Amino acid sequence: MFGFGYTGIISSMKKVGGAAYGSLTTAWITATSETDTTIIGALNTLETDLTTYGLTAKIKALYPMVGGTATKHKFNFMDARDLDAAYRLTFFGGGTHSSTGYLPNGTNAYANTFLNNNTVLSLNSTHISAYSRSNIGTNSALIGCFGASETAVFPKYAGSSFLYAVNGGEYSVANSDSRGLFSSNRIISSSVTAWKNGTKVATTAGASTSKPNENITLSALNSTGARYYFGAHELAFASIGDGLTDGEQANLYTAVQAFQTTLSRQI
Repeated sequence: MFGFGYTGIISSMKKVGGAAYGSLTTAWITATSETDTTIIGALNTLETDLTTYGLTAKIKALYPMVGGTATKHKFNFMDARDLDAAYRLTFFGGGTHSSTGYLPNGTNAYANTFLNNNTVLSLNSTHISAYSRSNIGTNSALIGCFGASETAVFPKYAGSSFLYAVNGGEYSVANSDSRGLFSSNRIISSSVTAWKNGTKVATTAGASTSKPNENITLSALNSTGARYYFGAHELAFASIGDGLTDGEQANLYTAVQAFQTTLSRQI
């Protein structure tokens, strides 16, 4: 009577080096040839948490920034193929890769996700998030793109504001520390919300106007083939996907912070 459920659990797991891991973790191991058991364990727990919280189907791209090299940092955890169509990153400029994440230089470094805001995401259901390990008061972006409208996260714009946007205009809320998980989120046409470390810090009445027809970039904003607002924050995580409910935003932070804590790089 328990055979079906047991078989389903086993079929979703793979044996790697004698241990059983989830399918996303297994694919990432295959892509990166990672052997560090702390990293692998952290990723597997992250996968389990995302599944438990019902977030897996809502995330199109997730960049855990683990492994310490550009080759390992580039893979989309949700689809670990080395293809533009799988939204794996391509890095440009002078960035540094280490065990704590990706540190751009603030002048010409960024990463292209190859995920087009217009063709992949929904006008009234989109979130972008990024985890910054740096407290820097500059006009530097963590993630986003813009055209006739904007989708973006600036954690400490002009030294004192968290600037956020999703498929519309940009808005801001006071913020003095650019460390942690920042998210711009839209689940309805009439307003956009800003999140820091799983807490909603602002809800703004702002209509969705259009979707930027641009690839989303990390550590810069992409627009018509050029990059602007180069970032200088060390990134230790980023995600792109559907809009999240309040509970899902809180759960995303819980999962990400547990992941960072296992790797001893939490803020």
